[in-house]
Amino acid sequence: IRDRGSNLTDSSIEDLHKCSDLRELQLEGCSSILKNCINRVVTRCIKLTRVGLAGCMVDDNTMSELLKNKANTLEALILSGCSEITDKTVYQLSKSCPNLRIISVRGCPKVNIGSIIKLAQACPRLEMLQLSKSSSVTDSDLERIKNFLPSILYSVD
Repeated sequence: IRDRGSNLTDSSIEDLHKCSDLRELQLEGCSSILKNCINRVVTRCIKLTRVGLAGCMVDDNTMSELLKNKANTLEALILSGCSEITDKTVYQLSKSCPNLRIISVRGCPKVNIGSIIKLAQACPRLEMLQLSKSSSVTDSDLERIKNFLPSILYSVD
């Protein structure tokens, strides 16, 4: 299921949790969907491996619920523009998502480079990383990430 910033609401996606074979859910820019609705859908769709919540109203608690059920199967997580996501979520990903291949925390101002480096150390399958360049991200930090994951593709805005 893919949607980009349309007028989807909680009632629009309420029945998605019945889609037991759903593997990918992209709700980019759907800021009118409430956290608890996202939780219901994501936790009940047991085959989800790719979740895109860019620009959605999610926070660390939302992500904690998601990771309780998806940690071992989650391969891609897009959180770009989720301003309430913090290092707590990134640390939780590093501890519980060994199969993570793609992560985007671009536009997440509460995520710092230390948690990203920890994620690079803990997730050997990570192939793509998108983050925001802030004053705290240095070339040395990016080199450290490359040392852990020599073939990683990263983009820094």
